[in-house]
Amino acid sequence: MKRSLLYIGLLVGISIAFLSCDKKTGCTDPMSSVYDRDAQVDDGSCQYGARFDFWYHPTAAIVLKNKGITRLKFIANDSVFENNHHVGYGDLCEPECSYYGLFDYHVDMGSNATQSIDYMVTTLSDSVLWSGKTVVEARGCHQIELSF
Repeated sequence: MKRSLLYIGLLVGISIAFLSCDKKTGCTDPMSSVYDRDAQVDDGSCQYGARFDFWYHPTAAIVLKNKGITRLKFIANDSVFENNHHVGYGDLCEPECSYYGLFDYHVDMGSNATQSIDYMVTTLSDSVLWSGKTVVEARGCHQIELSF
């Protein structure tokens, strides 16, 4: 009987010790830029980022040039990220995600895995040519074709 109580006490003690072990905390979302594969408990520290690319077909470049537009300004969420882009020839088709488009914008999304982005493309004199809204997801490749 004493031996049984000893075994039960030992089993209870080991169980309590095992259950009270600290689990490693950190970001448990693999889509986050600060993902910690060793973390067992999410501590809310996840941070996210994404990129989106603007591109245009050669016909859009021709229209721009025929209108006398040779430089563009790119704005996302009220921040100018390209202020004097020279209008080139464009791309015949949507670029691959591994290829950076004509204008790339990195979005720091903080602790949000998705974010809505308002964008605008203007002439240098601030005449709006294109504008819209897009939703970007963490580590995503988002491409926006600028066309007339």
